[in-house]
Amino acid sequence: MFTGHFTGTYQGTQGKGQDIRFDAIDIQHVGNGRTITEDWHLEDNLTFLQQAGIVKS
Repeated sequence: MFTGHFTGTYQGTQGKGQDIRFDAIDIQHVGNGRTITEDWHLEDNLTFLQQAGIVKS
């Protein structure tokens, strides 16, 4: 879970300090030598956009 406050800008929308909470997951493949060779990232962008006031729910 990512948590924070929207204080910057996103696609021209200025944050007003509103709370932001959304889920995200990373799946990593560790190859030989114990280094991360691949990373898949998925996050709940719709929830972020709704909380930021960019998309109406």
